[in-house]
Amino acid sequence: MGCKYQYYKDETEAIPYLYCNIDDKRCIYSKRCDIVHKYISLDNQEECYKIMDEKEKDIPQGSYYIQAKRENQNGVYLYVDIDSNSYKINFADKNYDKDYIYIIKENDVYIASSEPPKKARIYAKKS
Repeated sequence: MGCKYQYYKDETEAIPYLYCNIDDKRCIYSKRCDIVHKYISLDNQEECYKIMDEKEKDIPQGSYYIQAKRENQNGVYLYVDIDSNSYKINFADKNYDKDYIYIIKENDVYIASSEPPKKARIYAKKS
């Protein structure tokens, strides 16, 4: 299975459905397969709104959930919702693999940091 939240509730059914552990309903990213006689996973689970909502619950206090990432020449663009507005923020670390980022607002500029703001400001002053 492609998603860690998917499971088969009753494999004794003629064609078992895939269910979601988050809300215990049928998985919307599954399809019927007549070869194995059960519902199987699709490849686009990263688009599942339930998984995104679940990830948002696990982010540390004071950080923001990264809605999307896109690589560029100087690093990666992080798309973050701040105060009901979406922002594209350039971040230097292309290998950043967390689902959240800390944001420091300096005047009208948003600065992304992998550390909580107090630590990030200390490091910024030392350089």
